[in-house]
Amino acid sequence: MQYQLLASDFDNTLVPFGEPKPHPAVVRAVKKMQAAGGRFVLSTGRGYCVVNKEQLGGIRFDYAITCNGACVVDKNGTVVAEHPLTNEEMYALVDFCEDYNYPLQFNYRDAYYAYCEYDALKSFYDSLPKSGLTCLDGEDQDRHLIDMPHAAFVVMPPQELARFHEKFGHLGLHFMQTGGVGRDLSLIHISEPTRRTPISYAVFCLKKKELPALRQIWAQAKRCRGWARHWHWFSMSE
Repeated sequence: MQYQLLASDFDNTLVPFGEPKPHPAVVRAVKKMQAAGGRFVLSTGRGYCVVNKEQLGGIRFDYAITCNGACVVDKNGTVVAEHPLTNEEMYALVDFCEDYNYPLQFNYRDAYYAYCEYDALKSFYDSLPKSGLTCLDGEDQDRHLIDMPHAAFVVMPPQELARFHEKFGHLGLHFMQTGGVGRDLSLIHISEPTRRTPISYAVFCLKKKELPALRQIWAQAKRCRGWARHWHWFSMSE
């Protein structure tokens, strides 16, 4: 049977987490399928701006579903479908995160911009040098004047969801847990049911053996206005 289309996640699926690129056998298999007329679709929570071609190991996607469906691009990076955040959704997140000093990042076409607690988010990305992820200082909060973001990333304790809904429940945002950057780290995503606009909040460690190293990373981040004290650690696997 000849496959006509293959879709794959990026982190810890196509590219093993912590490794620079896919395994050679995976690259060969994808290229063989494409040579036979099949199409390869990258489906990821990442924004297109952090889908690094060097990390793809020579694989060239035909389409990329980025930001968990909020932005779809073709092989040239041209947007073919998008569902950006609305002004009201974006400002609700900014207001909430500014009130409680929670790190907030918006994912735009060109880069990730940290609107709140830039130092904390930058420290997080710097702790993952092989991930290809980073963010720019967006605390001037003016990048959205060019165009609206496709997604957002927020770090806050789970119990804060109730407080967010008290203030902004009229927006109809729903929270769901999905795989984010692989087996070792997971992200929580907020999606508006009808538009599938994703927002991410919180990161949790899933492998018990990695807790000490990650605790050390976030102990350093506590200097950034104390938000790391809200970090919740738990293990789902040994």
